[in-house]
Amino acid sequence: MRRSRIENQILQLTHNYRAGGGKKHRRENVKRMVRIMTDIAAHEGINDIRQLGRKHVERYWQRHEHLADSTKRDHHYAIEYVWCDLLGR
Repeated sequence: MRRSRIENQILQLTHNYRAGGGKKHRRENVKRMVRIMTDIAAHEGINDIRQLGRKHVERYWQRHEHLADSTKRDHHYAIEYVWCDLLGR
């Protein structure tokens, strides 16, 4: 199966992140980042992670307000990593 552009970008940018620390947790977190960004891309029509904006993230949370608190926390950390570390915002 062919990877999307967003998935490739995340995998390239998180290479060093995946290399250190607890491997299982980091692999899960990268998968979570890919799923979240793929969801945002599907609903918002973006095709590059640099197009991610505050409104995209707000609408993502509105679509997923039904999630459990622990899942919301995990998603928050994944979005925060994309926003701060990968995009430098």
